[in-house]
Amino acid sequence: MSTNKSRRHHFHADASALGAVIETPSLMNFPVQSSLSLPPVGGHASAHSSNFQFEKVVSAASTYSEVEGIWKTQGPRTTALSVVKHLNVLERVKTEELV
Repeated sequence: MSTNKSRRHHFHADASALGAVIETPSLMNFPVQSSLSLPPVGGHASAHSSNFQFEKVVSAASTYSEVEGIWKTQGPRTTALSVVKHLNVLERVKTEELV
């Protein structure tokens, strides 16, 4: 019986720039922005949205997500990145850029 086992790598990465469940004053789910998944074979994918606003609670000028799975000399490399620009939550939490 052979002990030589072939190994196979499957890439895995998920990214979403913005999403939440708000519980107070009432239960609300707002849609996830710039959500994506990397296929098991790797590659590159990106998603973008602009001018997001939800119920005058949360707004963002833009959201962006990117995932990548590639083979390097050292082996497989997986990266995920999400960016939110000009986030505003109830005029209390404000950011220029959130990475």
